[in-house]
Amino acid sequence: MAVNVKVIVLLSVMEKLQTFQDAIDALEMHPKFSTKDNARIAEMILAADRLMLCFVCCFNLFVLLFVLSTLLSAQRSLLLPMWIPFDWNSSGFVYWSVLTYQFFIGLHTVNRNISTDAFPPLYLLALCGHFDILADRFKDIGCNSNQTAEGNCEELVDCIKTHGTLMSVFDQLASIISKTIICQFLLSALTISIALVPVFIMNLSTPQIIMSLSLCIALVFQILPSCYYGDKFMEKSEKFTTCLYSCNWLDQSLRFKRTLFLFMTVTVQDKVILVGKLAPINLITLLKVGNTVI
Repeated sequence: MAVNVKVIVLLSVMEKLQTFQDAIDALEMHPKFSTKDNARIAEMILAADRLMLCFVCCFNLFVLLFVLSTLLSAQRSLLLPMWIPFDWNSSGFVYWSVLTYQFFIGLHTVNRNISTDAFPPLYLLALCGHFDILADRFKDIGCNSNQTAEGNCEELVDCIKTHGTLMSVFDQLASIISKTIICQFLLSALTISIALVPVFIMNLSTPQIIMSLSLCIALVFQILPSCYYGDKFMEKSEKFTTCLYSCNWLDQSLRFKRTLFLFMTVTVQDKVILVGKLAPINLITLLKVGNTVI
């Protein structure tokens, strides 16, 4: 049920996500990107690939742990209780057939979860990467002795436009992530609470304890990457104004200085994604939720 809720929320915003993807693709094809910038893009793509691989491995490992704990049980049992119109324990063939069916159902379910849980940290990772590239472009303004004052102004305006595009993507993405992440927080907190109750009040076997704890770890991992990259984006947003002072603005024209100072007033406000407009998406919020659940 939890998966279906998240899928419905994701499908309702799919058109906006495609718009974000087009905007990010346009940023990655920026004509003024240097070789260093393109290398940063390649590193960002590699980091996104590794994050996605981590999601796939961890989620599927969770299913394998469930299978292992079931096989180590003292008596035959299924991965999860379910209604079956026949006696699944009547023979070894029937039992293994039902267990195999549940195994593939579990793989299907966790991989559906990946599609809903991975997109917030992946988009935040992309925004953090482009923020770093933009900060470096600002720092380099005025450092090229062959560039004219007018050329430096044009580079500044182009960087400001890129910043506007990033902030537009961020604002729209924040409204979407706010809706999806609150579903993750509520459903994960509820499921963890239910999973931990038997561990503390019932005499469970070791395989059953492994199953319950692996479920809790998997649910925490659903939220952890979003909170981590939410923290990273907030940190980069706070330090961005400092990056503007790093450019060679003292030797520039009056028009350049006025444009830069006006832009600084816009970047003073920190950018934060809220969980349902209640709390920021960061590691502190994750710890508070974990403390409340336990």
